[in-house]
Parts: sequence; structure tokens; C-alpha cells
Amino acid sequence: MARKSYYLIARKQVRIKGKPVYYCRFRDAEGSLHPWRSTGETSKTRAELWALGRLNEAKERRDSITLAAFVKGFWTPGGSFVEGRLAHGFTLSNGYL
Repeated sequence: MARKSYYLIARKQVRIKGKPVYYCRFRDAEGSLHPWRSTGETSKTRAELWALGRLNEAKERRDSITLAAFVKGFWTPGGSFVEGRLAHGFTLSNGYL
């Protein structure tokens, strides 16, 4: 029997307008469980839709990019590494640029 790819619980300690908030826990391909994440939803149906949406987003990300496409231009000016370092206030030497 295949395991579910996510689990939902209602946390009564965390409430929005007096209703419990649903939390979701995802399982990866190897079967390991990830930490609980708040869905921000007070309805189980909406929380399930949130979880399914997250699973679809993850599948699209996995299917849409290859490692070669990700690393292309990674170290060049305008690449994701350089832009991220500059955005966080780091100065880069000419070795990076």
C-alpha cells in the first residue's frame, strides 16, 4: 500500500477567528517526513487544496529545469549567485565577476 504524500492536522492552539488552523506535513520520494507547515486555512477542504497545490508546484519545478540549465550563468554577473550575494550586501572581488 502506498503511503500518502501529505498529512493534515488541525492545531487547536493556533486559531484564526476562533477556528483551528490546519497544518500539513509532506513526505518526500524516499518516504521521509518533512516538518509541519501551516496552511493558513481553517477548513480541511481548503487545506487539502493548499497541499495539492504545493505538490503540483513541486512537481512542476522538478520537471521544468535541468541542472545544466540551472548552473548556466550561475557565476557570471547577473547570475543568481552574484545577484544574491549583492542583494545581501556582500562585496565581491574580481575573482567572482
